[in-house]
Amino acid sequence: MAGDTLVAEGVASASWRGEAQRLALAVAGVTALQLTGLADSATVALRAAADSLEVVSFDFPTGSTEPVAGQQPRVAALAGRLRTLLTDAASANLAVRIDLIGSADSVGSEATNAVLRRGRASRIRAALVASGVRPDLVVATSDTSTSSRVLRQVRLRIAIDER
Repeated sequence: MAGDTLVAEGVASASWRGEAQRLALAVAGVTALQLTGLADSATVALRAAADSLEVVSFDFPTGSTEPVAGQQPRVAALAGRLRTLLTDAASANLAVRIDLIGSADSVGSEATNAVLRRGRASRIRAALVASGVRPDLVVATSDTSTSSRVLRQVRLRIAIDER
């Protein structure tokens, strides 16, 4: 309580928040309800699922846009998890954007590495789309930071927003 305001904090479902709004003023001494410190449980769960997917990466040999051998089962597993995430997000009326970030080591010219970064991300995007992930939600992009210059991989970044 803050004065005559009932303050809710933590994580709760939309239905709990609705019930709290409906019942709060029935509590003696309460004239207002503050829910701004309350996170939506669906959003929290989706962010946790997205965080677990963001640790997935795909490695590539030097100078190639073909992943190292044996990656197809990993791509298929990732696609299944992404489809589940997208379905859950849609149910919670949340929008998801999946960035596939290609990187290249510092071997070769910048022009060659730019093609490799983009080609690697595009290759994984095509494989995910072929495995049923919605193409309008997956974006192939390049990592141009100097910290990625030792990596030859594609990694994920997932944004979750209200619609």
